[in-house]
Amino acid sequence: MKVLKSRVAKFSDSSKARSVEHHKMTQKKARIDKIIDRLNEKGVIVMQQHLDSGVLPWHTLGSVPLIEYYAVIDI
Repeated sequence: MKVLKSRVAKFSDSSKARSVEHHKMTQKKARIDKIIDRLNEKGVIVMQQHLDSGVLPWHTLGSVPLIEYYAVIDI
């Protein structure tokens, strides 16, 4: 999301280009929210702080197989 926001600020010369980038951000945000909801249903608590820092809960779990989480993310 941060990359898309910076892309809007740097590379959008026209109103149409900004609209396209904002539309992409909206779609990605909806997909991220959907993935977070599915992870939270599975018992993995993911919050906005995790997304902002880039350190997700399974980075600290260690012994839990990641394949379970990848199966949830592949919507």
